[in-house]
Formats: sequence, structure tokens, C-alpha cells
Amino acid sequence: MVVFIRIPSWWGRSAAHPENVMSPLDIGYSVSLLARAGVPAEIIDVEATNASYEDVLAVLHRLRPTHVFLHAITPAVPDALRLARFARESLPSVRKVVLVGQHATVSPETVLGADSPLDLCLRGEFEEDAARVVLAPDEEPSCAAFFDGHAVRKVGGVREVQDLDALPFPAHARFRGSRYRVFHPTGVRRRWRWGFLMSSRGCPFKCLYCSPTLRNSFGKKYRVRSTESVIEELRVLGSLGFTIVHFKDDIFTLDKERIAALCDALLSRGMRVNWTAQTRPDTVDRPLLELMKRAGCRTLGFGVETGSERMIERLCKGNRVDDVRNAFRWAREVGIRTVGFFILGSPG
Repeated sequence: MVVFIRIPSWWGRSAAHPENVMSPLDIGYSVSLLARAGVPAEIIDVEATNASYEDVLAVLHRLRPTHVFLHAITPAVPDALRLARFARESLPSVRKVVLVGQHATVSPETVLGADSPLDLCLRGEFEEDAARVVLAPDEEPSCAAFFDGHAVRKVGGVREVQDLDALPFPAHARFRGSRYRVFHPTGVRRRWRWGFLMSSRGCPFKCLYCSPTLRNSFGKKYRVRSTESVIEELRVLGSLGFTIVHFKDDIFTLDKERIAALCDALLSRGMRVNWTAQTRPDTVDRPLLELMKRAGCRTLGFGVETGSERMIERLCKGNRVDDVRNAFRWAREVGIRTVGFFILGSPG
């Protein structure tokens, strides 16, 4: 039995500000890869369930896992280490405790060492490597960091999955809870069942402010899935009862022709899919937005950051204020609702 635990930064503390809660697709991919090999896995998504620390301990005692994967960003690392120590000291069944996610990628040396309860950190897009840790325990891990008895050693670089179509679909059935949601205006007063999907990974831009804690993928190399693969996953999501899909791509419309082909495929197949996405204002035009609207797009989130040309240049964003004006105007004209993302207190 393998257990994946997603730990929120606010665990054990109340938060008044509403937060998007998106399903952890990276964990979902890992679970599907293990299922393909016949290995059972469970997901404890504290971010979605708000389970207490004691609740998580009780589940671990019941499941008696052989491997525990902890998914945590930097503010959640103390809680991750506390869980890791419990697993290491109180669960004789555990063979490996692994940290994954942004902190494991960027700063593994801060959590590994002679006294650390962690066996290793997986760096980057960990889906395939997590499966290898379980299925090939005698192999030295790649794209990882671990303490070799003398120092923290990094093996390989930061993993970027190249063939996205080779991955099985994430274990979407595990994410059918009502707590998964995105606070996007959709124009319809109804209770949506949110599903999530990634059709591309990577971002080639060099924005000064960009943080890996807010990215959904790693690396600058832009990697895409085939239209047929995305269409089939949308079918699966619909069959599971999801009524709206949010594309988690960092820049959904970076390749306009790709998105046009996806929209054409949805329309030609008569698929009625409600969906939302996020992108840059300089990667859309009016004809594309018109097509997206006809293909089911309800809302687009645009990275605006600032209305100052001077600050846009200092942030190395690469677009212009006019791009923002045009994107919002075109979206409004074709009937797509919009969300703007701004930075208050820009670096530089």
C-alpha cells in the first residue's frame, strides 16, 4: 500500500480568504501509474478534506503503508516533517518516506540530513519517479536528492516529463468531492462539479516574479498533449459526473493553433463541455476567443500583474497594457467572463 498526502500551508489554522482547491493531478497520475502495475494507493488530500493531524495519523495506522509520499510547499514543510517522523518511528510497515513538490525540487538540502525522517526528495514532475521508487526499489533514484551518509547528493536534474501522452489519465474518480472548486464567474447559478485537466506543461517566458509554488508544471520547454488524448480525457471526466472542467495549463493559449484544433474537435464531435482556463493577455485574439466560446469556454483568467508599462518592463513580462485592454474587451464582446490576476507590491 502506497499513501500520498497533500499538506496545505494553512493546516491547523483558520483561513478567512476563499481559496481555489484544485485536484492534485500529479498525485493522480502517480496513483494511475501504480494501478497500472497492480499496486494499490490511497490519497489523503488534507487541502480538500481539512482532515486534522489526528485524522491523518489514524488513517496511516489503518492502512499500514509501505511508502509515504508527502506533497508540500515551503510553508507546509514543518507539518510534512512531523508526519514523516511519525511514519518513520511509528509505522513498522514503512520502507520509504519521500517529499515531493516545489520545496523538494528547489531546496532539498534544507530537509535532508543524518537526522531527517525523509529518505529522499523527488525533484520536478515526480509522477514517473514516484512509481519507480515503489516498483524498482533497488535502482538508484533519478531526478532526486538524498543523504548518502556524508552529504546531500542530487542525482539528475529537475524532471520534466517529455511524452505527456504516454502517461495514463489521472485517477479522477478519487477527486469527485464537492470541495474541489475554482472561484471563477461562470454566468450560471448552479453547483458545478469541478474536474481538472492539464493539456500542456512548461512556460518559455522569463517573468521576474514567477514562483514555482504557483506553477502547475516545471521547466521552460513547452510540452503538449495530442488533441485526441485531451478529448478522450474530457470524455472520461464527463462520464464520472464532472459538469465543468478547469484546464490547469500555466498558459493555455500559448499555441493558438493547438487550441483552435481542440475547439474544432469539440465542436465537430458535438461535445458539450463547460470549461475554464488561464492564460496571458498577449496570447489570444478575437477569432480564437470566438471559437473558444462556441466550444464551451465560460471563463478565462488573465495574468495582468500591473497596469503600468514601466512595471511590466521591469517584471520582464513581455506584453503591453494594450494587450490587456484588448484581451478583456474581446472576451467581453464574445461572451467569455474574465478574471484578472494582479500583483500588489511587485518585486523590483
